[in-house]
Amino acid sequence: MDSDTILALSGLMGLAVAALTGALWGTPLVTTPLGWLLS
Repeated sequence: MDSDTILALSGLMGLAVAALTGALWGTPLVTTPLGWLLS
């Protein structure tokens, strides 16, 4: 794969993660692992 493909895929992954995080924000399922990762 070339760098453009990798960038496009990572961008889509980022959008998917952001959408999931937004949908689940405030639930213990999200806040607990995030707090653990960011601490």
